[in-house]
Amino acid sequence: MPKRILYLMLLLVLIICAIGCGEDEESPTDGNGAEPFSVQAVFPTDGAQNVPANTALLFMFSHEVTRPSAETSITLSPSVAGEATYDAKTNVLLFKPKSLLKPGTTYKVTVQGAKDLAGNAVTPYSYSFTAGGKDTSGPRLSETAPANEEENVHRTKPITFRFDKVLNPLTFPDSLQIAPEPKSPGEEWQFEWSPNGKEVRVTLGQLGRMQTYNITLDRQKVTDLSDNTLEKDVELQFTTHVGDDVENIDPNGSCNKLARYTIYRQSGGRWTVTWLPTITNVNDVGTGTIVATNGTIFDVQIIKQDAWEKNSYRVLPNDRQLDFNADFYWGNGAVMFKTEASSLVFENFTYNDTNVKTNEIWIGQKGTHPSSAQKFILINSDLPTDQ
Repeated sequence: MPKRILYLMLLLVLIICAIGCGEDEESPTDGNGAEPFSVQAVFPTDGAQNVPANTALLFMFSHEVTRPSAETSITLSPSVAGEATYDAKTNVLLFKPKSLLKPGTTYKVTVQGAKDLAGNAVTPYSYSFTAGGKDTSGPRLSETAPANEEENVHRTKPITFRFDKVLNPLTFPDSLQIAPEPKSPGEEWQFEWSPNGKEVRVTLGQLGRMQTYNITLDRQKVTDLSDNTLEKDVELQFTTHVGDDVENIDPNGSCNKLARYTIYRQSGGRWTVTWLPTITNVNDVGTGTIVATNGTIFDVQIIKQDAWEKNSYRVLPNDRQLDFNADFYWGNGAVMFKTEASSLVFENFTYNDTNVKTNEIWIGQKGTHPSSAQKFILINSDLPTDQ
């Protein structure tokens, strides 16, 4: 065979090999299509210098680990006695030395022997860092998403907190308080930590529509890896939107959900309370109280469709509270008013002498939604939710 043909064949084989070797850059798998069980992040990081002598060691796993195997999987050289705590919700392991690390000493850390719930052993992992002096400065909150006092926040979007230092994730959940309480219990909340250890995404379940929430973090309960507490308490307030995926109710059609009231804001600052139809062809009696917490209520009107409707209202005291009693027939009536107040409370709503539940009041059926009125905050905890 001519040498030229041999050279061409050899060149072709090299090209095919080069293409084949470089085309698969995906994460390795365990043979069953799943990513192998591994250590995803460690703090202090590999090669870190001047690591606080009073630090704890944090490990993030790719899979949920059996607690006994996780808490016995850490060894240090030189040897360091300590206590290991594993959190299954976040797949993190915290190793807390019983004494200070020695400044200037390089420690080698090995993770080996931990097993996930399927019995797979973690890929052995080793790294090292060098200890320095003590750390006594507390972590600070850098940013939140949503921002404080933000409006039109999506009801199912996680709340993100970003800090300037790596936190001890085991201290975070118990420090978080939210008012009013969402319908999802606290034990169902999810906490997802970023690979850099400084950011956490909190999923609280589906929040209520057009609801103002207040979140606080107790500075005494949140610590970094050196047990330093937050520099100051965290307070975050935001208001959810009505929701683009909300199933609207047609006041002129049939109701497939029970919703007695629709409250919306029209142009010119006029608010309208409309009684929705029932599935029976009868007149309905509704009552309610609307309080302007920092303003007055004026120019009140009750719209009648029939002469026999017995509708009444009164504004008191000091023009801050509107009480109405309306006899509506198939939702044709409405109570309308104006206010310059920046917050309203809707309370004591009844339907035929029965208290109206939170999911029986709807906000923003038509007209300009309250969510689009800047600086207008609905503060009542009984505003619509999906309870």
